[in-house]
Amino acid sequence: MKPVLAYSFSKALTTALLGGLIVSLPVSAQSSALAPAPQEQTDASEPVFGPLFAANPIFQDGLTAFQTLDGRSFRLERRGNLTLFQQDGQTEVWALETVPGPRGDEFLKNDVGRLFVRLTDLGGVILYSASHPQGMPVDPIAEPEAIDRPRFNADMSNSLTLYLSLRTGHPISVSIEDLDHHTARWLQDAARIAGESLVGNPDEAADIHRLEVRTGSVPELDLSDEGTLIVYVNPDDRFEGRPSSDRVTIFLKNRMAS
Repeated sequence: MKPVLAYSFSKALTTALLGGLIVSLPVSAQSSALAPAPQEQTDASEPVFGPLFAANPIFQDGLTAFQTLDGRSFRLERRGNLTLFQQDGQTEVWALETVPGPRGDEFLKNDVGRLFVRLTDLGGVILYSASHPQGMPVDPIAEPEAIDRPRFNADMSNSLTLYLSLRTGHPISVSIEDLDHHTARWLQDAARIAGESLVGNPDEAADIHRLEVRTGSVPELDLSDEGTLIVYVNPDDRFEGRPSSDRVTIFLKNRMAS
């Protein structure tokens, strides 16, 4: 499957570093992070059912992939209440959590509540975005490629320091907690995402002079008075254990507005 959709994230960092379904593909992380999710019109008297994982899940655990009529493709990897989403050609893997909807439908949202995917009780899939709020038809792909886990990069801190300093126009140093390779790769993934968010939000990044990535019990963000953006990661939770680019972007904008 070839790369087909460009986010606002620069691909330069990559070098340094579920027929008849309906979907629409996410657009740039910067704009889509702030786009309101579609509002469900439901009758207040209509019962809301919980997710069907235990007895009769809409989609079983495992890997699936789809392609739109214009050739864009994406992959979903489901594991219980967590679904991973990745657009082909992009580096970020989105961890989507299930929220029960009406009529037994399931809504898959990211860590800031943005709606990505709706799974209907009839087996349909609707993937939301600002550019295609009504969805886009897709066909399943017979042999989807796996969603790769991040790889360890022994020179990540130096590479990301150079990248951020060049792209933002002012020095930004990067510090990633020193851990074993298996654990450190999840912190490096978080650093990569935070770095792209800084590049994608230059006004908000103007007062950031240092990026630190540390382990923590939950994924969190903080900003010191000295201009250090601190990203907390729980590597045991893998993709779900680090803040998404949406969350970093919103955090930066909120801090600038405060």
